[in-house]
Amino acid sequence: MLKDKKKLTILIISLIVLLSAAAVIIQKLSPAGEGLSAVVAYDGEQMMAIPLTAPQELTEIKLHQQLGVDITLEYTGDKIRFKSSSCPDKICINSGWLSRDMDIAVCMPNRTSVVIMPSDQVKIK
Repeated sequence: MLKDKKKLTILIISLIVLLSAAAVIIQKLSPAGEGLSAVVAYDGEQMMAIPLTAPQELTEIKLHQQLGVDITLEYTGDKIRFKSSSCPDKICINSGWLSRDMDIAVCMPNRTSVVIMPSDQVKIK
């Protein structure tokens, strides 16, 4: 009787672990850009959102006019990246392409960040 309970407990725990791993894998393999936006923030305040819905032509956004920082973003509709920045370390540029929920790149010297988040959570003032 005790042996059967132990086997049942091990089976249930194994199923929970397997289902959890499957959920993580499914989330990671879900299509990038589905219902997502790239939110550009300056000094901690959300300034603009770029919907990441479907691939399109490569587009550049120069933030100097909007935010007063020498940063150029580049996006293709389903992903975005820092293309250039006046910062000394270029960590933001080396972050590469962002395309999945909670991907983030930050340019600390220019106080600018790009975060990927669900479009329904974007709140631009």
